[in-house]
Amino acid sequence: LYLGWQAPMGPSATTQAHPASTVPASSLEINLHSTTQPLATPASRPALLVDLMHALRREWDLLPAKVQTRLAIVALASFVAGLVFCLLMFRRAAMVITAFLGSLLIFVGTTAILNVYARPAAAYIPAEPRYRYLVLGVLTLIGAAIQWRYFSPYIPPPRPPKEAPAAPPPAK
Repeated sequence: LYLGWQAPMGPSATTQAHPASTVPASSLEINLHSTTQPLATPASRPALLVDLMHALRREWDLLPAKVQTRLAIVALASFVAGLVFCLLMFRRAAMVITAFLGSLLIFVGTTAILNVYARPAAAYIPAEPRYRYLVLGVLTLIGAAIQWRYFSPYIPPPRPPKEAPAAPPPAK
């Protein structure tokens, strides 16, 4: 979230990124692969991971030092806050996590369906990451509120009191 909100995009990201509105449909190409030939052999997978690590390192190095420091602090603080939240309030944390995952599935699924079947309506989906985060946050809050209201924790019914032992007869 912090990177999408605050950090400037590096030069490599701006030169390689093409918004969907500027790419003509005739330049899109679909490559079909045979199912008999694997796309990546086990020997080439480590090379792919190494390339990915180098690409991430280059993107990290393009960020200013101030942004790198802030991002590291935000990541550490988020980790600690999430750990404390999950340990202290397990049921509420589970509600928030499932509400977020459900919201993410709803948002991504709706976006895909609108892009395929209702292209004019897809224009209403926010393109800027800030607004997408806002929509995702609102959906998460709605999901957590629904869970909080309708799926309250189980409270077992009260047990009937145990029979008291018979009192001894009074002494004469």
